[in-house]
Amino acid sequence: MKIRHLHNWNVSYDRARGIQNELRTKLILHDKDLPDKIKTIAGADISYSRNSNLFFAVVVILDFPTMEIIE
Repeated sequence: MKIRHLHNWNVSYDRARGIQNELRTKLILHDKDLPDKIKTIAGADISYSRNSNLFFAVVVILDFPTMEIIE
């Protein structure tokens, strides 16, 4: 898998919010904009520990339609 680094991860809160706003324009939210054939899909989640400053994040990339984990 080829990974494209979109930005430096060591960013301020305001810059992180800006990055999210930029990335949300890339979301496809309805069928008419779907590519001809979907080959991969991804899921992501983030959570935090209330009693510390730790955050936990995960992204999984799956082959579609077999749903086998790629990364």
